[in-house]
Amino acid sequence: MNNPRYISFDEFFPDRKLICIFSTRKNGISEGKFASLNLGLRTGDNREKVIANRRRLFASVNIQESQIAFTDQVHSARAKIVTNPGIYSGTDALITQQPELYLAIQTADCFPLFLYHPEIALVAAIHAGWRGAKNGIVKNTINQITEEFKANSEDLWVIIGPGLQRECFEVQNDVYTLFD
Repeated sequence: MNNPRYISFDEFFPDRKLICIFSTRKNGISEGKFASLNLGLRTGDNREKVIANRRRLFASVNIQESQIAFTDQVHSARAKIVTNPGIYSGTDALITQQPELYLAIQTADCFPLFLYHPEIALVAAIHAGWRGAKNGIVKNTINQITEEFKANSEDLWVIIGPGLQRECFEVQNDVYTLFD
């Protein structure tokens, strides 16, 4: 079986030890409505297949799951500074300066954002759904970076990954009216 497919942004970081990828659903082992590279443990898919899919993806970029910090993703506006791998409850964004610590978020229709500050070797990963966006997840994460690390927000590099587009989803009036 082929390696999992992902979108990479290596061209942005040719001289650095940064990995920024967005996985696709290609070349996994899940079946049925979860086919093929399902990475979500809370989706109802077979747990062993999801774990195998995760291991396949992580191995394809030469990292171990024991090096990864995950958000718990509750559609909040909370960001957390992390220095160790594990699952961070009640968060939708992670920030670190810890070398060899990888940040992971999961999205289906929400947008993943990757932030990098080259001067202070800081990275952040943000899970931005409409609830988190409305409540300020991106702004809160950037504010935390500027306050805690005394960093200039204008020096941040930002990559916005794939997410649900308006051609694929109709927002109802109850959500539409929440935004300017």
